[in-house]
Amino acid sequence: MAAQVPFHGLLLLLPLLTITAASSAPLPLLALLSLNHNFFNSTFPDGIARLGSLAVLNAYSNCFVGQLPRGIGELQNLEHLNLGGSFFNGSIPVEVGQLRQLRFLHLAGNPLSGRLPRQLGELKLLEHLEIGYNGYNGGIPAEFSGLTQLQYLDIAAANVSAPLPPELGGLARLESLFLFKNRLAGAIPPLWSRLRVLQVLDLSDNHLAGAIPAGLGELANLTTLNLMSNFLSGTIPATIGELPNLEVLQLWNNSLVGRLPESLGTSGRLARLDVSTNSLSGPIPSGLCTGHRLLRLILFANRFDSAIPASLANCSSLWRVRLESNRLSGTIPSGFGAVQNLTYMDLSSNELTGGIPADLVISPRLEYLNVSGNPIGGTLPSNTWRAPKLQVLAASKCALDGEIPPFGTSGCANLYRLELAWNELSGAVPGDIGSCKRLSPIERNLMVGAGSSGTVYRAKMPNGEVIAVKKLWQAPTQKETAADDAAKQTDTQDGGDGNERVLAEVEMLGHLRHRNIVRLLGVCTNGETTMLLYEYMPNGSLDELLHGATAGKTPKARPEWDARYRIAVGVAQGVSYLHHDCLPAVAHRDLKPSNILLDADMEARVADFGVAKALQDAVPMSVVAGSFGYIAPVFFSEYTYTLRVDEKSDVYSYGVVLLEILTGRKSVEAEYGEGSNIVDWVRSKVAGGGGGLRDVMEHISSNSEAAREEMALVLRVALLCTSRCPQDRPSMRDVLSMLQEARPKPSRKPAAKKLVP
Repeated sequence: MAAQVPFHGLLLLLPLLTITAASSAPLPLLALLSLNHNFFNSTFPDGIARLGSLAVLNAYSNCFVGQLPRGIGELQNLEHLNLGGSFFNGSIPVEVGQLRQLRFLHLAGNPLSGRLPRQLGELKLLEHLEIGYNGYNGGIPAEFSGLTQLQYLDIAAANVSAPLPPELGGLARLESLFLFKNRLAGAIPPLWSRLRVLQVLDLSDNHLAGAIPAGLGELANLTTLNLMSNFLSGTIPATIGELPNLEVLQLWNNSLVGRLPESLGTSGRLARLDVSTNSLSGPIPSGLCTGHRLLRLILFANRFDSAIPASLANCSSLWRVRLESNRLSGTIPSGFGAVQNLTYMDLSSNELTGGIPADLVISPRLEYLNVSGNPIGGTLPSNTWRAPKLQVLAASKCALDGEIPPFGTSGCANLYRLELAWNELSGAVPGDIGSCKRLSPIERNLMVGAGSSGTVYRAKMPNGEVIAVKKLWQAPTQKETAADDAAKQTDTQDGGDGNERVLAEVEMLGHLRHRNIVRLLGVCTNGETTMLLYEYMPNGSLDELLHGATAGKTPKARPEWDARYRIAVGVAQGVSYLHHDCLPAVAHRDLKPSNILLDADMEARVADFGVAKALQDAVPMSVVAGSFGYIAPVFFSEYTYTLRVDEKSDVYSYGVVLLEILTGRKSVEAEYGEGSNIVDWVRSKVAGGGGGLRDVMEHISSNSEAAREEMALVLRVALLCTSRCPQDRPSMRDVLSMLQEARPKPSRKPAAKKLVP
């Protein structure tokens, strides 16, 4: 007998469970109970213990609260238990260890706490244990080594600490082991080389130290090895390069030295390699793409030398290449133009010579090419502007000479960023440069910045008033730019034509009235070009204030804590107004420091509603709105495949902005490693204790103990805002309240220009 309750948005608990406490023999034959994907918001009834024949209990993805029912331990026939993705709190009941028939246990994604019960090690038939994304105390019990049938173990992002138990090396049937994003310390146990059938090992984002055990190279079935963002040292064992089935190797953000194993990739299965931000040296192995499966080659911020292997130019599978900030020499090998899927290549800050190969710039899908900071000479290839997808070409601080080739009438359709400064170019700028419709102006003296829907200029009205004029992109499409550290930043529009977006922004901004929202003054259009007129913000953006000058602008001094706090509160007031005081409510959807402007009094004003949208129109999206580094993490599992952009997405973005205000760092920096951002960096520092906390806020000038306490409280708010689960993030109204409570006694308002040199 089975009872299934499919998703219907149910809010109350079913009578099916409430009657179990009153009936002497309730549903004695019920074997399967499925309550998945609902909104049950009560405690789980203890009467579940009376369903003695129950073999499968699925209640994942709900809103259950309270503690896990201890009566579950009486279900002696239970084989499958899934209570993940709710709001259960407290510890895992030790009674779960009595479920001797259990084969599948999933409690992940709850705010569970306490220590992991060693009694779970008594589940001798258990094959799948998934209890991550919680907040436990202590380490992993050595008794888990008794799970002799276990094939899948996931305790990721669960706050577990202490050394890794060597005893887990006895789990002879274990195929997948996920322990990433914890506080695990010590060395990787050599005994884990006994996990002979292991296919996936992810120990990333912990505090592991010491060397990588050579014995891991004996795990012949291993397909994925992820040890990134730890404190590992020493060399990469040669045995790692000999793993016959290795597809993914991620070792970035450690302290590794020496060479990459010469045999790495020769198995023909390697697809993703990231060893960035280490101190590796020597040549790049020539066999990395032996099987033509290599998609991502990420080696930046090391000390690799010698030439780029010619074999890479023949790697037909390559998609993303980052070799910047090394000591590579020789010429760029020809042949990359034939790599059909190559979209991103960064070779900057090396010692490359020769010229830019003519075939490279016309690679059919190449969007980003950066060769800056190399002694590359010669002329720009005459076919440069024929690249069909090229959006960014950076070749500054090279030794290029000759003239810039003509753009032509059909070239550079997507080019919007061209960097050729500090070269030896001669002649005139081609007169047909105007055919590059999206190209940022070479003359930027009056350019204030660029938003997600247009470029902003400073203008003076006939009456002398200075205003900001946003000239909208003539053909708004997906716009991809690059941060200073060459990480991708993507602003994606919702769809619809440009006029619809203009009208949406004008209509929305025309009704917004708040001191922390940039005011729209008017709109001008001639049918082809549309300009929005805003009040001018003379102190630029928060991005410029925190991270330095843009081209042609004087560097700003670092703001002290009081100024940062007022800016943080001002932004919170503006976004809270959008979410809670507008009808309908509005989600900004692209909140970041460059979209936060500063008026003459250094008060924050939220700007650039290029992708803003009324919350009442929010629908699941197939694309992500926002900018890389500020987008809330997306969870795709076997059960969920859609993303809903709403006010909680703004809360996450605000949390990232708050972390930038606190740390003075950018949301994405090379130091964090490929795929990580400031949230990951701060959480790892905070997990390390008081010293790490000082590292986080070392850029802020303040000698006041009260100010340091305020910073710590504001940091807690930022971490709440950047919770991975949207339900765990506060509303912006609550955020504003918490920020104001962090400073119970208002301090004297500082002078507008009081900055620390």
